[in-house]
Amino acid sequence: MSPAAAKGSATVNPPRSCLARSRMDREVLRRVGRLLRAASPPADLVARLGGDEFVLLLGAVGAVTAHNRALGLLDAVRAEAWHEVSPGTRVSVSIGLATGLTHDAEQLLRLADRALYQAKTAGRDGVVMIEPSAALAIS
Repeated sequence: MSPAAAKGSATVNPPRSCLARSRMDREVLRRVGRLLRAASPPADLVARLGGDEFVLLLGAVGAVTAHNRALGLLDAVRAEAWHEVSPGTRVSVSIGLATGLTHDAEQLLRLADRALYQAKTAGRDGVVMIEPSAALAIS
């Protein structure tokens, strides 16, 4: 088993005025952070990178376990009562996942970032995992 990294981005719809959006975004980001922490064992590192991006560094887990945990995070975000933040609010999360590739945290984050970009390009609200063989080919 090797470490894994998941990098995620939250998208809030519908758009609001700047001030309302700012307050709503802060609350959404707080809730996403709580969901990540609640779904993560104490050994995992959960951090907000800035803006709407979060990172989750998982301990020694296999690719299937990491993927299932990422899917569980998607389900948790989908099930959250976002209407409490503001009526009609929807939040989606895109997750890029890199696992089993290296013990170098920076390398894992770069690969997870590539996977996140692919997840956003594919239509958001999903998980993209970079397979070890594909990641080695693009390193």
